[in-house]
Amino acid sequence: MRIIITLTIIIFAACKEAPTEFFYISDGGLNYINPITPLDSINYCLPLKDSFSRGTIKYTYDFYRAFDEPNLSHNGKENPIFRFTLDGFGEKPTIITFTQQKIICKIYESGLIYPDTDPDRLTEIERLHLKVLEWNLGFTYGKIAKANKQLFDSMTKSNPLLKDRNYYNTLHRKIVIKGNPFNYRTIVKIMEPGSFWPIIQNINESGYWNMKHDQSMNKSWGAAMDGAGFGLEANYKKQYQFVYKEMEANDTTNFTRLCKYLLEVAGVSNKYHLAW
Repeated sequence: MRIIITLTIIIFAACKEAPTEFFYISDGGLNYINPITPLDSINYCLPLKDSFSRGTIKYTYDFYRAFDEPNLSHNGKENPIFRFTLDGFGEKPTIITFTQQKIICKIYESGLIYPDTDPDRLTEIERLHLKVLEWNLGFTYGKIAKANKQLFDSMTKSNPLLKDRNYYNTLHRKIVIKGNPFNYRTIVKIMEPGSFWPIIQNINESGYWNMKHDQSMNKSWGAAMDGAGFGLEANYKKQYQFVYKEMEANDTTNFTRLCKYLLEVAGVSNKYHLAW
């Protein structure tokens, strides 16, 4: 009798589809921006575009592209995605992505995320185009002279390429000084069934979805992301969130505790220090 029951259970289980994991996400976060303009297409934290300096927009663009990362800030996905980032003094630049299926760790190996460049490799008109593209795409630091802005606006109206990120990429590749290419290694950890829910619970309970986007004690949002720090990005259906924090001494904030927990789940907590 016991053998028959066991066989029945096995046959029944084989006929059922794998159960879909239920996710409860706390209220909060930001809405996605729609439609997305060509000028918005390179922004990797688009719902926060009014909070970022132009320098920070360029920084995040270069950082994510170096790791071959998709842009999570444009459209919500059906299942939650969480992406932890770390960069700065003494720590290897790292990106860890958490999904229902797996955890993907990308860890710096060698080379430069922000390569040296030589604009003289371009023709005179290409150099001008690059300046206009950098302005239009939000990569220019500070302000430009009013006369230059009028020139840039006039050129852009007559040449749609000057809003095209692919044209920017083409010109940028020409000026990059090769010789110290960026390399990273990838570690993939398959998630056991049901193991994603505790991650979501910890994120919900930390208050993450309603945190201020800059958790640093030094409230220098634009400058902060150029220093040593870490962030957590979330993508889910109609909710987007990004929270960042500088590394600080004796840090026991909810956000830092949450990120330490995520490093433990990823199995790399012994490799990083989120507080001094």
